[in-house]
Amino acid sequence: MTVLERSDDLALTRLVTQALFHARANGEAVAEAPYAGVPARAEIPRLTTAIFGLGGHDVLVVRQRPAATKSWGPEQVLSPGPDENYDVFAFFLLTDDTGVSTVLWTDASLATIMTRSQLPGGQWSPAENLANGTETVMGVGVGEGPHGQVAVSWASNDQGTKSVKVRLRDTGATSWTQEPAVIPQDADESPGAQTIAFNAHGDGVVIWAAEVPGDRLLRASYYDVDADDPHWSEPVPVTSDAAGYTNMIQAAVAPNGNVGLIWANGNLRVSAATYAAGSPDWSDPHPLGASGSTLQVMPDVISDADGQFIAVWPDVWGIFEGAGITITDTN
Repeated sequence: MTVLERSDDLALTRLVTQALFHARANGEAVAEAPYAGVPARAEIPRLTTAIFGLGGHDVLVVRQRPAATKSWGPEQVLSPGPDENYDVFAFFLLTDDTGVSTVLWTDASLATIMTRSQLPGGQWSPAENLANGTETVMGVGVGEGPHGQVAVSWASNDQGTKSVKVRLRDTGATSWTQEPAVIPQDADESPGAQTIAFNAHGDGVVIWAAEVPGDRLLRASYYDVDADDPHWSEPVPVTSDAAGYTNMIQAAVAPNGNVGLIWANGNLRVSAATYAAGSPDWSDPHPLGASGSTLQVMPDVISDADGQFIAVWPDVWGIFEGAGITITDTN
């Protein structure tokens, strides 16, 4: 199977991969299929991505940091597979404040989140699996944690026990010593696509799409670094979207702990919502973009020092669009 992409963000590849994950999960179900309406598959096909049409009209996501070099060094294989059918499904590359580069990827087994790291100018560390070996990984979020740490979250189904897990790697380290934090899920919920974000102070949020009987919704968990016992909160509802699957989720945490969120709903319309730190509820979803426009690649949202959120996305025609939302600190 070949996916043709207009952008190197690979948003369509992620959507196809997620659909294949759902089909595989339905194929393994012993009773009722967890994803209604998705045909079951016993195997996941080989997936290839081809990118075309890159040029000046394409949009650079604001958190991407491009760099240039006079020449590229020799290639090095970072993810050798066990056989010729080994397929990398999703990958992430980021650098922490000390210059340690980290690559993370998942594969067709749905049981691994592999990672390797490199000190500046050094060798890549041995491959390390962040998953526990018995769980099925259904969605991954990667971001910059507090004080330059690398943060990873993922949706886990460990032999019927569903959860969202969060793991941090210390700044400057090349191995993952911290055990994952576990955010429990109800038995009838299936977490999937997600995002993780922190502010510089250390307040964090994980937001994920969850399928429940008769509905599709977004859930969130918060991390208050100033709490007496800092930990990830119980999941709270953000919004529901019975019309279709919620995906392409991005979030930002403002210095005051407020959260800005942007995502694509089931009709690929761009929506946004905000959360004021300490309040019990999220704002109602706010549609963004012109009527009839649809989201084709991953949107993004950032916060400035004053707590203003700036959301940016390309519409169906590749036209650069943006909107700003300001919320008031309720504390």
